[in-house]
Amino acid sequence: MKDTDKEQFVTIISGLADCFGRKISNFGGFWMGLRDLELRELERGVTEAMKSLKFMPTIVEIREFAGRIEGSARCDQAWMELCQCIRTGPYVHVQFVDKALTATIRAMGGWVAMCDRFAEGESQEKWIRKEFDRIYTGFVRRGVLSTDCGPLCGLSTRLPAEVWIAGDFRGKTRRLGFRAPRGVLASAPPNPTSESPED
Repeated sequence: MKDTDKEQFVTIISGLADCFGRKISNFGGFWMGLRDLELRELERGVTEAMKSLKFMPTIVEIREFAGRIEGSARCDQAWMELCQCIRTGPYVHVQFVDKALTATIRAMGGWVAMCDRFAEGESQEKWIRKEFDRIYTGFVRRGVLSTDCGPLCGLSTRLPAEVWIAGDFRGKTRRLGFRAPRGVLASAPPNPTSESPED
């Protein structure tokens, strides 16, 4: 961002603080920690933080949601979340807070296929990880379509379907009372459309 963007920057951060019931008297620290972001990246980071966190995010968390973690560090975090969640098995429907992670698994064949690949043993993990890093990095760089980050279908045909909401950049996995749409079952994921990448 440029100095001419400061007014808009203050408006965005003030809106973030209001959502969490906080007041900011000095924006200097936020400006120092976030000024290398583009305004679009800042808006994406703030929007994702609003939708995903219960408490006012730190500068580091805003950068994470904006996609500005160092590439290898973010890949490592996403891989850890995947390895944790893989224990739930192929029958559950899964969705990750990290949209690029959900999109990566879908691009690699989906949740059931990913579980099957892990079941082949540790000798296969290094090859899975190599492909994972390449695809995940690509999604982080170019953005994710809304059709790519919806719930990943498991084998369960139970109605209404429950979806595991996994990961919050801290490696936690939790099951929420979230009901999947009736179309999100053990069927092929929705076909991608020409929608613009989500910010």
